[in-house]
Amino acid sequence: MSVNSLRIIVGVFLLLLGIAGISPKIEESIFSLNNKNLVLESVFGIVEIICSLVILMGLFIKTRKKTVYTAGIVVFWFYVARIVLSEFIWSTPAHSSVSAFISWALLFSAEIIIASTLWILAKAYKS
Repeated sequence: MSVNSLRIIVGVFLLLLGIAGISPKIEESIFSLNNKNLVLESVFGIVEIICSLVILMGLFIKTRKKTVYTAGIVVFWFYVARIVLSEFIWSTPAHSSVSAFISWALLFSAEIIIASTLWILAKAYKS
């Protein structure tokens, strides 16, 4: 898979996640912050939309590598903050049963895979 394919996949994911974050009528399901804080969810959504547009526009418009790198790093750190808030601070206890822990671990693994992909994508554009 090429870096450009990864940019498209991540860009579309972040765009959809951002739209879901700023629209209270769209349920983010497993990717919500879990605290019903619409202002914070909207801030995350706006940052995700802006960064996704920078990442995607770079495929069609001449964009400096540093711009794509900066957008990637910004969204990476916002995504790490999202993981910390949703999986550790505002999450329900996962130690109540084995099935609850497995569900939490599965979601946490998916979140880490997404964060790792954001990191790899950003690093591909570091000058």
